[in-house]
Amino acid sequence: FELVIQGYLSIIMIELLRSYQQDKNSSLVQFSDKKSDKVYQIISYIDKNYVNCTLQDLSKHFNYHEKYICSLLKNYYGKSFKEIQTESRMKYTECYLLHSNLSIYEIGQKVGFNNQNQFYKMFKKYYNQAPKPFRNNQENTTKKKNKA
Repeated sequence: FELVIQGYLSIIMIELLRSYQQDKNSSLVQFSDKKSDKVYQIISYIDKNYVNCTLQDLSKHFNYHEKYICSLLKNYYGKSFKEIQTESRMKYTECYLLHSNLSIYEIGQKVGFNNQNQFYKMFKKYYNQAPKPFRNNQENTTKKKNKA
């Protein structure tokens, strides 16, 4: 449950960032310093490109050394690049499981896991169950709510 809340908070922050980027001059959201702003730009980039984003991509896109990006993320956001990317992958996995008819294998591929064992292991780490039981439990919960 805590991971779901963290996922939603991440989505909210990313949406705030997107609106901030679209209109910096009249935005009500202001960040305390340029480093914080850059960190949120990096996080937003990771979330948009979570499937195949690499540290090298970030380094080239933002013109920073990979180690500097890692340091920024860890110091200002408290998470590593891989942790942020994996959270995005899991967030989108959950959406696909709940709102599509794609197979578990197809979802794993779609969110950037070429190794299905790694996909299952990571999903179980985040949700304490495998993807199929997760999907089935959510479908059963939805059916019960609709009957009430």
